Amino acid sequence: MNAEEARLGAWQVFAQDLILASRAWRNAPLLPVSSVIITLGSSALIRTLTAPDSYPLLVAATILMSVALAGWFGTERIWYLRAYRGKGIRPVELWTLTRAFTLRYLGLGLLVFVPILVVLQVVVLWLVRSALVGNQPLPGESTIRTTTIAMFLLNVPVDVFLTFVTPALAYTTRGIRMALGIGWRMLRDEWPRSAGYALVPPLAVLISLQTLPESVLGKIGGLVLSGVGVLLNLWFKGATAAFYLRRYDVNDSGAASSPTGS
Repeated sequence: MNAEEARLGAWQVFAQDLILASRAWRNAPLLPVSSVIITLGSSALIRTLTAPDSYPLLVAATILMSVALAGWFGTERIWYLRAYRGKGIRPVELWTLTRAFTLRYLGLGLLVFVPILVVLQVVVLWLVRSALVGNQPLPGESTIRTTTIAMFLLNVPVDVFLTFVTPALAYTTRGIRMALGIGWRMLRDEWPRSAGYALVPPLAVLISLQTLPESVLGKIGGLVLSGVGVLLNLWFKGATAAFYLRRYDVNDSGAASSPTGS
């Protein structure tokens, strides 16, 4: 913690880090543009494969997109690191960094989110059980929406816990266990200064879940809303990165090829 941060309140520090993230976009405008294109492009590709005969392609596309996005989460954080230091990132590094980060972020996702997905699948099957075994209609949109929000609320503690785990995997270690330890200690030891970084992003997502559905917004409105959501998430990542980087000495490529970890 530097002297300026010590004299400011926790939420003032968080606000300043959000400003730093905004300035990083000005220095590296391709960062937000690339993230929106990659994320929305992946979603659009998956949505085009909704016909029954496209199910195998849908499964394959979903797996491939998940793998690609997993590595991209680390690349975004290195891009922020470079932008904060007034440095650029070469186009070829977008591929090499993403490839280097893929396995560790996939491993973290499998460890943390697979149990949640299993619970979600059980809930969905329970909701549609009447339609599967009888002649009852499928649940209405409001029921599905309420269930989605309820499942997200169950996911909030996980998101809070992972606040500094994900940057630790990009900046400090490629070991998932070590990253979990770093993330937990930082969240605990820096509280309440870490509160904004941990609590605001999931609350923002919760608010977005309660906005108008795509049927009301229209396809263009839904696309715009999704793009805003991607940018909002990226903005919070930048603030968290700034907070983390003031506490750990990190080289310009972070832990992309670091042997550190277990």
